[in-house]
Amino acid sequence: YPASAAIDPHLAGLVLITKTGALAAMTLAAPTTGDDDGHILEIVSTTAFAHTVTITGIKCGAASANSRVAFAAFAGCSLRLLAYQGAWYILSMNGGTVS
Repeated sequence: YPASAAIDPHLAGLVLITKTGALAAMTLAAPTTGDDDGHILEIVSTTAFAHTVTITGIKCGAASANSRVAFAAFAGCSLRLLAYQGAWYILSMNGGTVS
């Protein structure tokens, strides 16, 4: 993704954020129960900007159902998610915070 955009919530695999010059403001809708169950989506920043991903249906402690993941301003930050029953579960995160 070379620009701010909505990430397809039905994807499985790797998504690269390649936007340069300013941060990318990405969104990710909740996955579909049944059809998307078991999909793993990994989002990786390839540029040194503080990109954000606002995620609907995230399960992360006390975070709200619509939370934002903010990456630190360096290349290599990543977020690995599991789709299950209409929600995103964080499997791992490198260089990011959830708010």
